[in-house]
Amino acid sequence: MDIEIQANGDNYIYICRTTDNSVFVVDPGNAAGVLAALDARGERLTHILLTHHHGDHTGGAAEIRYRMGCRVVGADPRQIPLIDTVVSDKQEIAVGGLRIQILATPGHTRDSVCYYVPEQSGHPTPSVFTGDTLFVGGCGRVLECDAGTMWRSLCTLAALPDSTQVYCGHEYSVENFRFATKFFPNDPEYARRLAESQNTIRAGRPTVPSTLSAEKRTNVFLRSGSAETFSHLRGLKDRF
Repeated sequence: MDIEIQANGDNYIYICRTTDNSVFVVDPGNAAGVLAALDARGERLTHILLTHHHGDHTGGAAEIRYRMGCRVVGADPRQIPLIDTVVSDKQEIAVGGLRIQILATPGHTRDSVCYYVPEQSGHPTPSVFTGDTLFVGGCGRVLECDAGTMWRSLCTLAALPDSTQVYCGHEYSVENFRFATKFFPNDPEYARRLAESQNTIRAGRPTVPSTLSAEKRTNVFLRSGSAETFSHLRGLKDRF
């Protein structure tokens, strides 16, 4: 699978091309860039995968669906009425010849899901699209659930293979590692990742994908160890 990364402000949109020439898109907050990329290559989109209902992730879905005649996949049709295929935790769907597993990850929103593409023919390295649940060096704000729920969702992601590539919903890496170095100034791993992220952004490149292995070593929230510690750190980050 080839993954094209589009930036829409600090949001990321992912255009995914599979080995059977199918295309799906994850979290199209804006339609224009996606449609231009598809038109330039004469491609037809089969699916839109939505991680949650916030407009910066769903804003382009209706126009793309209208133009492409594709199916919209998501967890809560009450929040996103244009969903065609409703998914739930541990379900597996077939998209573009790939098996994609649904992981319910409530916390940022009640309907948050992640899309995990395990290692398989045509996709030798596993990947996960995490929306606003897990970021490079951080995690989403806890908006519609409690901290314990978000912590359990992060633990779900942490249980995936270490080689899993992480494609998150926003470019917050520099901010996240600045937070980490402020509260853990003696940890060289955080300082190293801050410098790496800054250099990557200066070069005009995205800091995604990360790997789950890297996040387990250098993401303060995945390293929290308990729901109580996570809740404390998330509160500090909210005020940072």
